[in-house]
Amino acid sequence: MRHRNTGRQLSRTSSHRESLLRNLAISLIEHERIRTTVAKAKELRRVVEPVITLARRGDTGGAPPSGI
Repeated sequence: MRHRNTGRQLSRTSSHRESLLRNLAISLIEHERIRTTVAKAKELRRVVEPVITLARRGDTGGAPPSGI
């Protein structure tokens, strides 16, 4: 049963899906715009939006200051 399992399968294995989303995310960040399907774009949004938010904030995630 798939109860409460979120995310789209996109007709791929988990490793293929992970690679696909990683490559799409890299392309989106590098080129600022990509052309893809609606389903892939909706799934990509779940991956990229938290990364963009962290980049805007400048959060280092608990890393020590670079001057030390």
